Amino acid sequence: MEETNYHFDVSPAALPGALARHSQFFTSPLFEPSCTERELNAVDSEFRRNLQLDVRRLFQLGKATSDPGHAYRKFGTGSKESLGAKDVRERLLKWYGEHYSANLMKLVVVGNRKSGAFI
Repeated sequence: MEETNYHFDVSPAALPGALARHSQFFTSPLFEPSCTERELNAVDSEFRRNLQLDVRRLFQLGKATSDPGHAYRKFGTGSKESLGAKDVRERLLKWYGEHYSANLMKLVVVGNRKSGAFI
């Protein structure tokens, strides 16, 4: 509930280039307005799809009945309306500036290592 994980598969020979490209998501994100709008629409679509899922209803029930103030009770998903389509990009940039910092992140590379296969 408090972590975001990113993962991908790549051949060992392509690992250096893949890590260099993937790191750009964190060091130099574009936050293009059109991409922000597209992502907001994707979040809204996922929210609407989940409304009818029993497992999602049970999840929300668990959150709603957890102890007040507990992190589990915090907001977990949203729609265009709840996220507020107005100034969402500016709020996203602010959130990125406050939460995306190297000292708050960890990198793990998992694979089968053969001599000389990795950097």
